[in-house]
Amino acid sequence: MYCRHCGTEIPEGTNTCPSCGKDTSPVRAASIPAADPKELVQKAATAAAPLPLALIARIAVIAALLCFFLPFVMVSCNGDKSVSASYSGFEMITKIGADDDELLSQDSSKAKANIFVFGAFACGVVSAVFMFVKKDKQKLAAALSAISAAALLLFRMTFRMYYGLNDSEYKKYIDVKTKFGLILCILFFLAAAAACLMETMNAQAPAAIPEAPAPLPDKPAEYPPAIPSPEIPPMPDTPPEPQTPPTPEAPPEPEVPPQDPESPSDPPAE
Repeated sequence: MYCRHCGTEIPEGTNTCPSCGKDTSPVRAASIPAADPKELVQKAATAAAPLPLALIARIAVIAALLCFFLPFVMVSCNGDKSVSASYSGFEMITKIGADDDELLSQDSSKAKANIFVFGAFACGVVSAVFMFVKKDKQKLAAALSAISAAALLLFRMTFRMYYGLNDSEYKKYIDVKTKFGLILCILFFLAAAAACLMETMNAQAPAAIPEAPAPLPDKPAEYPPAIPSPEIPPMPDTPPEPQTPPTPEAPPEPEVPPQDPESPSDPPAE
C-alpha cells in the first residue's frame, strides 16, 4: 500500500507513515440516516412550486390601487393636445375643480366626484384588507376585486353622460380618450380576482401526496404447478463409431490326400 499523503510505499496495515509521519489508517465513511420518502416528496414539491397565488393576488390589488395615481382619461378639444386635460383616478374621486377645467367653469357644467371611480377604489381597499388580514375570506376578496373592475368599466362607458358631454353642443368638439392608467387598473383588479378564486379552489381540494409503495410479501406468490415437459434422452458426448459390416469367410481349401513315402513320387522312366 501507499501513503495517501506523500505517496511512499509502506507495509500493509501501517497506521503511521514512516516518511511523513501522518496518519494512514483507513477512513471510514460517515453513516447517513435514511430519509423519509414522504418528506422527500414534500421537499421536492415545495422546491418546484410556483409563486403562491395568494401573494400574486396581494401584489395585483396593491398595484391596482397605485394605478389610481395615473391618468384615467384625457379630455381634449377636437383631439388638440394643446387644449386638453388628463385626470387621474384620485382626481375623479376628489372631484374635478372648476379652476382646473375650463369646461367645468361654465354654468351648464358642474364639478362632481365620479361615483363609479369612488366605488371601485373603496371595493379595492376592502379587498386588500381581506387579503392581508382576513385570509379566510378569499372568495369575498375575489368578488370585491371583480366589482372594482366592473365599476371602472362603467365609469368609462358613462363618462360623457355623467358629465353632460353628450349634448350636441359639446359632442362635436369634445373628445374623451382612455389613458393607460385606467386599463392597467382594470387588468390588475381582474388578476387579483382570478388569483383569489384559484387560491380558494386549491385550498378546498385535498392535497394529493403519493403513498409509499406497498411492502413486498414475505412468501412468494403460489402459482399452479407447471405441466411437466416430456423427458428428452441425453445426447451422448461422443458420436457412436460406425459399425463395419462383417467380412465374408473364405471358402475352405480342399484337402490334399497325404502321399505315401514309399511310393515314388515320380513315375518310373521307360
